Amino acid sequence: MKDGLAPPYRFSNAPVHQCCLGVKDCAERHRFRRRRQLPSESTDRLFAELRELITFCELGALEEQMIRDQVTEGTNSAALRERLLTEDALTLEKDY
Repeated sequence: MKDGLAPPYRFSNAPVHQCCLGVKDCAERHRFRRRRQLPSESTDRLFAELRELITFCELGALEEQMIRDQVTEGTNSAALRERLLTEDALTLEKDY
């Protein structure tokens, strides 16, 4: 093993289900992180879509935090973004 990397042959000998699970999880998280609010889309619809997408990401206790972060990045509303960035106690359950 050079530089901490496993030789390529080790990946080819791994069971298919072990390889695919990591790729699937990574792809689902990528889809989630790329989601942005569409120009004519309501914030409620964005939240609903993000809640649906995150169910495939296997993030457990981090789900609410990740949704909040994604809304902060992906919203078209400067006022909502400012509120999410400045209010620490704001939660999605309580306030949305």
